[in-house]
Amino acid sequence: MIDGVQKIISVIKKEYGKSVMNIYYSIKNKKATYHLLPLTQESDIFIDIHKTTNIDVVYICTLYSPFNLGNWINLEKEIVKYVLMDKDYRFVKYKYKMKDIFPDEYRTLYESPLEADELSLLIDETGNRTFAMYEDCNLMQVIGKLKTKNVTDMCDMFANCDTITTIPQLDTSVTTDMTFMFVSCDAIESVPMMDTSKVISMRYMFADCLKLATTPQFDTSNVVDMYGMFWDCHELITIPRLDTSQVMSMNRMFKDCFALNDVPQMNTQNVEDMSYMFAGCRKLKEIPLLNTKNVEDMSCMFSGCSILTLVPQLDTHGVVDMSHMFSDCEKLTTIPLLETESCEDMSNMFMNCVEFIAMPQLRTYNVENMAYMFYKCSKLTTIPLLETENCIDMSYMFGYDIELTNVPQLDTSSVEHMNGMFIDCRKLTTIPEFNTENVKDMNNMFSYCNELTVVPQLNTSNVKDMRYMFEHCKSLTSLPIFDIRSLEIIDDEHPLHNMLKNTNITSITFRNKPNNLNITSEILCGKSNQIRINFI
Repeated sequence: MIDGVQKIISVIKKEYGKSVMNIYYSIKNKKATYHLLPLTQESDIFIDIHKTTNIDVVYICTLYSPFNLGNWINLEKEIVKYVLMDKDYRFVKYKYKMKDIFPDEYRTLYESPLEADELSLLIDETGNRTFAMYEDCNLMQVIGKLKTKNVTDMCDMFANCDTITTIPQLDTSVTTDMTFMFVSCDAIESVPMMDTSKVISMRYMFADCLKLATTPQFDTSNVVDMYGMFWDCHELITIPRLDTSQVMSMNRMFKDCFALNDVPQMNTQNVEDMSYMFAGCRKLKEIPLLNTKNVEDMSCMFSGCSILTLVPQLDTHGVVDMSHMFSDCEKLTTIPLLETESCEDMSNMFMNCVEFIAMPQLRTYNVENMAYMFYKCSKLTTIPLLETENCIDMSYMFGYDIELTNVPQLDTSSVEHMNGMFIDCRKLTTIPEFNTENVKDMNNMFSYCNELTVVPQLNTSNVKDMRYMFEHCKSLTSLPIFDIRSLEIIDDEHPLHNMLKNTNITSITFRNKPNNLNITSEILCGKSNQIRINFI
């Protein structure tokens, strides 16, 4: 095995001889130290580190390159490549931070599989951390036996080991943190049963385990954080029933679990964050009844659940954010009545709900953002009366609602953005008179409203952008007077660019035209001599 170390040293000397490095060899209590170069005065501090560092393992190769950290990255790849050619050695890596001494210390470990039973393999009988022990060992396929009975922290332990197929049996009886433990282990299909009775965090525990099909029945009675626990587990079909009575965050818990078709009943009484919880679950048709009394964030909760047909009654009285909550739920036709008194953001809430036909009456007086709220709800014909006195953004709110025939009277006194608000509402013939005194953007507001025949008087004194505002409104023959005092050049484009393109409007009147703003038929319609322009 000494020969093995010397081989590694020769590789390092040949390729990276100018770096500051030490190589240590140790087995049982016999140890030999190899110095590639004398340590410079600036690096003497590392000698003290080694005096207090437990190196009772087979091989430790510690590399320091304070003057050129970029060398470390290439060096690591070279060593991994070399050692994998040696049948007697396997490669693992342990990374940790040495506070106030050096930003990152990397310890590279080479273990002999022949002596696995004799060694503590990094963790001695008193060791309690395996933090990032195998992180980024993306060429390793087999992990030896580990003594982990005292380990409390397994955070990142196998992170990014994308070629490992099997995880050894681990003693996790005292482990409290499994955050990121198996994240991006692309090749594992299952994990062994583990004692998780003391675990508090399972955040991102199996995230990006692309082939993981199932998990054992873990004891999760003390787990508080399941944020992203199964995120991107594309092959996961179902999960066992978990004790989630203490969990506070389920954000992204099942996000992009494309094959997940069943979710067991869960106790969610303490959960505060369910954002993205089921986002991207393409095979999920329904979900169980959830206790959501303490939830504050449901943004993107069901986004992308493309075959979801049924949503249970949810307690949403404390939810502040419902943005994207049902976006891209292509089979959803309606939702239950929700308590929305606390909600401030409903942007994109029903975006691309192409089968959505009926919306219950929702309390929306605290909502400030309704942008894209009903965007591309292509079967929606009517909208219930909404309380919109505090809404600031209505951009693309009804965009591409091609069957929409009626819009209720809305309080738009606080609205600043109406760009694209009714774009491609093909069957809309008229709109109510809106208060638009604070609106700054009307870009594409009515474009492609083919059946629109009447536009009420709009206060446009604060509007800066009217580009494409009535483009392709074929049924319009006249328009009210527009106050254009606030118009500005937008991204090097005229603020009235193509405002009346492909319309039958023959005359338009503007009030308060800025002196530096040139307005022509070509600017408004894309062609010269198409319209008479009046200024007052």
